[in-house]
Amino acid sequence: MSAHLHGTFVKGCYRCDLSRDEMTAQITEEAEEERWLRTRMVDILKRTAAALKGEPEPEMMHDWADLPDVAIRLRAERDQARAELTYRWAEEN
Repeated sequence: MSAHLHGTFVKGCYRCDLSRDEMTAQITEEAEEERWLRTRMVDILKRTAAALKGEPEPEMMHDWADLPDVAIRLRAERDQARAELTYRWAEEN
């Protein structure tokens, strides 16, 4: 097989066509992987928002930008409630 010497795409060159087809297949595969990942992340964010904020109104979605703040606030509230219960239990016993 002869060397593939030109550095740019040449129409009709078998090696260029092969490279183009390989690149197209790779780009298509990467796009499908990215689409799958995006769909998965949207699902995770929707379920996380519903778990932290409750189910949204029909035809509505929760904002996701504040999810870390909501989680931090809820954890702090849980820790405070736990501390109060522990204190009350200690006083009663």
